[in-house]
Amino acid sequence: MWVIKAILCSSLLYSSYMSMYGFGDYVEDDYFRSSFITESSDYFVENNFSPIWLDPKSIFSFQYNFKSSDLNSSSISKSYLSAISYSFPLKKSKYCTIGFNPYTISNANFYDYRYKSLDTGDISTLSENIIYNSIYSNSGGISKAYINLSSQLFNNFYIGLKFASLFGNLEQNIKIRTYDLEYEADDSQADGTYTYSANDSILINKVSEYEGSSIQLESKYDINNIEFIFSTTYNLPLKVSSNYFYGSSLTSLEQIQTYIQPNQNIVYENKSMFKNFALGLKYNLDDMSYAFLKLGKQNSFEHNTDSMYLPDPDIYSIDIGYNLISKIFISSKLNYMNYRLGAFYKVMKFQDMSDYDYGIIFNYKIRLSDMNSYSFFVKAGNKTYNHIDLSKERYCLVGLKLENLEKWFLKGVEK
Repeated sequence: MWVIKAILCSSLLYSSYMSMYGFGDYVEDDYFRSSFITESSDYFVENNFSPIWLDPKSIFSFQYNFKSSDLNSSSISKSYLSAISYSFPLKKSKYCTIGFNPYTISNANFYDYRYKSLDTGDISTLSENIIYNSIYSNSGGISKAYINLSSQLFNNFYIGLKFASLFGNLEQNIKIRTYDLEYEADDSQADGTYTYSANDSILINKVSEYEGSSIQLESKYDINNIEFIFSTTYNLPLKVSSNYFYGSSLTSLEQIQTYIQPNQNIVYENKSMFKNFALGLKYNLDDMSYAFLKLGKQNSFEHNTDSMYLPDPDIYSIDIGYNLISKIFISSKLNYMNYRLGAFYKVMKFQDMSDYDYGIIFNYKIRLSDMNSYSFFVKAGNKTYNHIDLSKERYCLVGLKLENLEKWFLKGVEK
């Protein structure tokens, strides 16, 4: 029995496929914000920069998300704080933003009900075939705290620089259930029937801690009614420290340490890399509306079996949208309403196959006469899981956002 437990730990800890990709799902697109860091707030976009430079304001905003999805006839729901930030002017034509948002989230429970087998023909130390299945649970992810500097260098040229700290932890559990296989002869069936009875279980707990940083550089050029934007992010080494804990009905663990040493710590650094690139094009249809296109490429984190169940995918994305501002003349308490409708399509490419994430986005916002605003954000889509042989996920995300503007008293702002 000692050898059986050891083999199951080794097999499932390092080659399990029923789990989240990489360090979790990327969720930075799950909240309504300006698409680029040179536009620290959608207020910049709506007012085409001019009023906010001439009449400096501080901007505080936060958004809370609610997400519901259906996967394999099961309903999953969660809620979380998705973004919080504060922007203020350093001097005329220069803004600073301090903020926080989740970077990746892994929060799921999977029961792999399918029975798998370790056979005596494949492993010489086994005296009998081992039947098992597994329960997986993940909780945690990586967060991002950042400071962003945006500047209008010339009348039609903007630049942004964003320094971010990456940190967080992820707890991953695997409960392995072993079964006795019993055969019963049945005259009505040529092959008889098989029944499974639970025999024993093993719990493997892994907690990973993350520490790293990134630098994002962006430029925007405005010519006539067209804006061109280029953005890239460079990740410095991401330190991953994984702690393993082993629990079962065993009274001694010495005999399985050849396969995996319990209560051990494994530390490594994910190499520096250019994490993503983005190209943006915005066409101003008139003073009240514009259309935009964004193309993106996100490189995967290096796969490491000590901290990942499945490799992180390369992600290719395309976003299109239309934005309309409607002025309010009837109500003295309202300044204007803002509508945004868009669509997105992502390809998550693995070495041997691809998954897809696609859907639509709608945002409705009212801005009051005091310039505070309230937003309602909806993202509905479908996501495939071909890589782990699951059905298509249908999900709906709803975000509620508040943005507060205050007069910023800045000495020498008119210089």
